[in-house]
Parts: sequence; structure tokens; C-alpha cells
Amino acid sequence: MKLLLVRHGQSMGNATGDYSVATHDSLSPLGRVQAEALAGDLAGESFDAIFVSPLQRAVETALPLLKAAGRRALIWPELAEGCWQERAEPAAADWPAEPMELSREAAEWLDFHEGRAVRPSGTEGFGAGLRRVGIVLERLTALARSADPGKPPAVLVFGHGHFLCEFLRLALGMDSACFIHHDNCGRTELRYRGSWEVRYLNRPAPPLPAE
Repeated sequence: MKLLLVRHGQSMGNATGDYSVATHDSLSPLGRVQAEALAGDLAGESFDAIFVSPLQRAVETALPLLKAAGRRALIWPELAEGCWQERAEPAAADWPAEPMELSREAAEWLDFHEGRAVRPSGTEGFGAGLRRVGIVLERLTALARSADPGKPPAVLVFGHGHFLCEFLRLALGMDSACFIHHDNCGRTELRYRGSWEVRYLNRPAPPLPAE
């Protein structure tokens, strides 16, 4: 299976460093340009499944591609950002969720996994975030193992920097002391051949269109 992991475009929080305001989770003007450029760069690729974080910056990054391709995607609430806390702890047994609604525009292109319109609670700790990472890895590995070897699927995931770092640590069995950085709209491609392998890591976002 081919798995393409993409971090969201630049958010207002990324641009300003201020995560205390209501607009921090939306894309900045640069982030919107990055998302459009990404959609153009991936226009020639075909994906059997597209999974998206429920957070606004990831949804806004995915929408240009979904619109251009004329297809729907699935929100996995577990893909929301997590594990940014400094204190590491073992994975929890579960993760706290809170209800959420999609905007009218997003609802035209996105459905929730198993109909659960939720996202992780803001009170979540490191262990709960790590549990979500494990759930996503389990699902994707099960999907890869159940695929027809003669026709492996291609899967696209829109996620977040800390989440993708922890996902790669678990998938590749890496030391927890290292940090794997992803730029805004940076891409990492994995292949599954009995185990997960990296084809490339944090490939830069596509060039922005000339003004």
C-alpha cells in the first residue's frame, strides 16, 4: 500500500504564534495558497481513500483537492493534532471526545468515520493522544494487510506535525527521543510490504504560483 502523509498548510496560529484566538485554526493567506498549490501538484495522482483530521486547518487544506477531484473524503477524528505535551507517558486506554459540526462547505465533501461527529477534547493528555496515533496506525496497517497484493491501494492522509511525528515513530519503531519535523504541506510517503518503509520524508510543499 502507498500511504501519503500531508501536514496542513500554514495556519493563522503558525503565522502569528498566537494560539489563543478563535481564528488560530483557520489557514493563513499563505496557507490557502499552499493548499491550492498542493491540489494542483497532486492532480495527476489517484487515491483509493482520503482521510482527514477534523480540525479546521486540515479540512481547509484538503478541500481544494477534493473539489478539484470531485470526490468525498472521510474524517477520522483520531487524526487531530496530539502529543504536543512535553511530558511523555504510556498510551491511554481511550481518548476524550467532544461533539463538533462541519461548516456547510466542508459537509459537502466530508463524512465522519462511522458517523461519529466528534473531535478530541481540549483536555486531552499525551497518553490519550498517543492512543489515537495507535488507532490510526492499526487501521491503516489492517487496510494494507487486507489489500489485494496485485493491486495495492493508495491512501492520502491530511494531518498535523506532532501527530505525524508520533505516527512515524510507532510505524517505524523509532526511538522516542527523536523529533521528525514536517513543514506546512510537507509530504511523507510510506509503503507497506509486510512492514512500513519510508520512500521520502517531509518533501517540501509545491512551489507557489507566480504572481
